[in-house]
Amino acid sequence: MGLSTAGLAFRPNASTLDEQALVRMAVGSSLDPAAAEQVHDIRVPGNVAIESRNGATFIYNGEIAAKILFERRSLEPAVFAALGAPELVVVFCHYDSGGSFGYAIIKDGITVRSRMHTQEKTVDEGTPNAFEMPWLTAEPFIEEEGEPPAYRNLETGDVTSEPYVTAHLLVQVMDAFFGVVPWDEWDYRTRFNCYSRQPAAKMPAPPVAKAWWKFW
Repeated sequence: MGLSTAGLAFRPNASTLDEQALVRMAVGSSLDPAAAEQVHDIRVPGNVAIESRNGATFIYNGEIAAKILFERRSLEPAVFAALGAPELVVVFCHYDSGGSFGYAIIKDGITVRSRMHTQEKTVDEGTPNAFEMPWLTAEPFIEEEGEPPAYRNLETGDVTSEPYVTAHLLVQVMDAFFGVVPWDEWDYRTRFNCYSRQPAAKMPAPPVAKAWWKFW
């Protein structure tokens, strides 16, 4: 089962706007709360899902990730202020289907570290954290003749493909800064606060058997 998720994570504080005001500032002024039982595909422009875990808030929205990771823009000052000007923000994406994985570590509103893998290339900028080094120095080797190289983490012995080196690094980033990798804990009991640019009454009902982070 594939995973499709993207957005940003931070720890709220006394200056953080209330949830609806925060979502409107971060994604769009015309957002409306969606019916609680409806769950939306966050890859669709205007769809947002929010949850809190371990004292952190996770805002799932593909547009946020696209601007910062794919288009390599800075976090907008107004959005940073709406979040409460937190010391740390992590923008992330994990798209199994497209083979795109990445993260940007933003401290005091400035991107200090980022890594993004797409089918075309990997862009790695900034000084890595110590916990990233075992995967960044993973040993490439040919597992099967004619196939792309695999990569072995010399510390753990784990082996993966080039795209999933970045996926493993994203897991480490989330665990190091927030103590949780939320999508590893999702199941049928998981509930999100959902919003959309469309009025809730006009939102199409999602397939009963498929959650928004699963697409095959």
